[in-house]
Amino acid sequence: MNKYGVGLGIEVVNAIKSGELQEPVTTKSIRELCEIRGWKPSDNFINALLPNSAAEKYSQTYKKYFERVSKGEYCIAKDYR
Repeated sequence: MNKYGVGLGIEVVNAIKSGELQEPVTTKSIRELCEIRGWKPSDNFINALLPNSAAEKYSQTYKKYFERVSKGEYCIAKDYR
């Protein structure tokens, strides 16, 4: 799997913190960020990033960067603010 910047999840967190993206973030806003930066992650990767990064039981090694606020919308988790 390709790596995007320092990792797509943390790149999204950093983009929110810098004001480049607004919360709540969606797959559409991640696609727009990737397009701006010239990254081409697969649709499957983008579609899985937010829910997997918010799910407590998905994987012990998967960073929990986001919290779900509504269907398809996520905010930065408290630990990454």
